[in-house]
Formats: sequence, C-alpha cells, structure tokens
Amino acid sequence: MMFTAAAFMIAFSTIVCFASAAEQIPLCAHALTEPERLMCELVYDIDQKSRAAAQAPTKQNSAYNCKDLNCLCPYYNGSVIAQDGSCILENGKKLQRVTRKEYRRMSDEERSRFHAAMNQLKQSGEFDVIAAWHLNLPHGAHGGPAFALWHREYSKRFEIALRLLDPEVSLPYWDPVLDQNLPDSRDSILWSPLFFGETDSSNFVVTGPFANWTTSDGYPAVRRELGRIKQSTLFTEEQVESVYKQTSLERGVFAYVAPHKGCIVEQPDISTLEYLHGNPHIWVGGHMGNPFTSANDPLFFVYHGFTDLLWENWRQMHQTREQRENDFVADIIECSPPQHFRLADMKPFDGMRNIDGLSNAYTDNLYQYEQRPTCSRTQPDCGSIYLFCDTAHGAPRCLSKMREGGKCDGLGRPDVCFDGVCQNGRCMTKNANTGKQ
Repeated sequence: MMFTAAAFMIAFSTIVCFASAAEQIPLCAHALTEPERLMCELVYDIDQKSRAAAQAPTKQNSAYNCKDLNCLCPYYNGSVIAQDGSCILENGKKLQRVTRKEYRRMSDEERSRFHAAMNQLKQSGEFDVIAAWHLNLPHGAHGGPAFALWHREYSKRFEIALRLLDPEVSLPYWDPVLDQNLPDSRDSILWSPLFFGETDSSNFVVTGPFANWTTSDGYPAVRRELGRIKQSTLFTEEQVESVYKQTSLERGVFAYVAPHKGCIVEQPDISTLEYLHGNPHIWVGGHMGNPFTSANDPLFFVYHGFTDLLWENWRQMHQTREQRENDFVADIIECSPPQHFRLADMKPFDGMRNIDGLSNAYTDNLYQYEQRPTCSRTQPDCGSIYLFCDTAHGAPRCLSKMREGGKCDGLGRPDVCFDGVCQNGRCMTKNANTGKQ
C-alpha cells in the first residue's frame, strides 16, 4: 500500500509497540516532535520484525561482492598489469577509484552519464532487483548498530551495478542541509527536471531523468510529498555537528536505537545517526517516507551516500585506521536483535558479516568522497552554478539555488535563482523579467 501524507501519519501513529509495558523502554516518549516520535516507533516496529523473522537467501551478481578493482577487472574483460596491479579496460583506460560528489557539484557530463546509467539499470530490471533487497525487510538494515554498515555495503553494490554499465560513473550524494536553509526547501533546484524532477497534482514524479519510473508496489511513477508531514525537516548543520561530536559508539553511530528492558547500556537520544537520517525520509514522503518502499525512489541511493559520508567523516575524526576496522558495540540481546550482532550474517548479502562492513577497503579501493560544499567571505564560491554562498545570515554557507517560482526574498543576493532573477519575492526566468516571451 502506498502512503499519502495523511495515511503515513495514521499508520505510524497507530503502530503497536510490540513489547509489553514491562519489557519496552519508552524511548519514544522523549521525542520532541511528531516526526521524531514516528521515526522512533518505526524503529521499534522493525526491531520486532527483525527478532521474529528468518531471511531467505538472495541470488546476486558475484561482482557485487568485490572490494577492490582487481576483483572487478574480469567483469569488464579488463587486463591486470603485473607491474602495478592496475586494471586496464578494453578501451585502454585505467579502472580507477571514483569520487562521490554532491549531486549539484557534478559536471554536466558526470551528471548526464549518471542519469544514463541509472535509466539503463532501471530498464534492465536490475534496479528493481537491488531495490527489493531493502524493501524485503527485516534484516540488519534498521533498528540497531549495523545500520551504517549495512547501508554502506548496499550502496557499494548499487554503485558497482552502475559501474558495470559505465566504469566512469560514480554515485553522487545529496546534502540536504543545502536545501534545509532555504525560505522553502521545496523550491530547491533539486526538485526540477535537471535533478530529481517535479511532481504532478497526484504527487507522481513526471519530469526529469527519473520521470514515470514504475514501482514495486504497482504505481506508474515514484511518489513524493515534499514537506507534507507537519514539523518535518531535512538535515540541519547542527544535527551534522551532533553526529560528529558523539564519542560513544553505543549512543552514536552504532547506537542501540530500540533497547528493551534489561539493556544495560545508557539509552541514546534522538540525535543518533540512524534517527536523524529518518528526517529527510519523512520530509520527502511518498515512497521515501516508508522503509518498505523507499528504495523505489532513486533519491534513496543518492541520499544514503550522504549518511555514509557523515559516518566516514566520523571515522576519520575519532578512530585510528585499526579502530575503524575493529571497534563495534557488544552483542546484547536486550539492546538489539541478533541480526545486528558483530558476527551475524549481513543478510541478504552472500558471505558478508556485519563486521565486514567496518573494512577500510571500501574507501581505500572503490570510492572516496569530495567533502560537502563550503564557502567563505573571501571565497564566496560553492563550486557549482546550482549553488550560491549565503553571507547574509551569519557565517557564510552554501545553499541550493531555486527553481522558477521559488520564494527568494530575504536572501540578500541577486543570484539565488537558477537561470533567473528574484522579483517581488519570487524566482522568475530572465525572459519573464525583461518582458520577452
């Protein structure tokens, strides 16, 4: 069943918390907003299903198991050069580690190739196969310490699927902070045909590179309901900093987010990475607003590049190289379901255990991140024609430019509208401003 904004609220507000009053820790009672409470109750619901369910094996392309370029080389019919171990493709180019950039920081060619590979993947049916790995919950993807590890492996496999179609393609990430600080986040250029596309009156995505993508639940297109859930937000800079400042594994990046009575670890608050990552899911709504349908939306994979970036930055800030591959939380059944234990199989990925998701090999061999866009008063350039440097509201910060019709007043700059001007508080095309048709 597809969720409208109203149905989303009803369904989540009527989730039956599975444990009795004597067993369940009322963590959700500490939520400050309705979206926080909904995310908390959802995590507990997934926890219940994870504890009760068995996971069937899933047949997957063996290339997806690779963690280095030499492993991938045969799938391109490439040749490994003995001298330095590099992989040379049939076109003579070297297979290389890719750089994941913020979606709006990609060059036009990079973005075009990404869109082409995405559509090839969709048309082949492989996109839907990969999406189903997340849709067929439960497993260790949510509701416990393995959240970041599972999604790192999942994103890696998705990026490999794209690179098997075009070895130079990388998976970009969406930094939602760039949109959160606009007068209205729904006016971002991100929701235009250039990027994630526009929706019609029925909330179906009908323009852009992902227009009219059919979904696993029988809809003719992906649905989004931007900002429809009351009090929902995207990520804020303060929330990013709260992730970075966490020093406790159990209360931070590997938090026990659905503890039961008897869990001896201090309860986390709502500012853990897994909880915070839910905010944009709820704000986007539609397919993204429900974890059992979210991977139908290509936005899902681009967004999870951002949460992976936050985790990688945290790793670099707080851990040595050895700690990054070994430090994890204790296996405590009262604190998390067994699917989140250190040596548990990382279902549905063949041969993977949760601990394998801590490997440095991901970023050593396959991908690295270009850091989030920044600017300063001396360098007020965010490195993209789709971004601008906001210097009118405290410390300089990069924000997304807005699409036609967007609310642009109060930003104190003439260049906040993409390919347009701010007139009477709204973004208008340059032709409209000059009176030309």
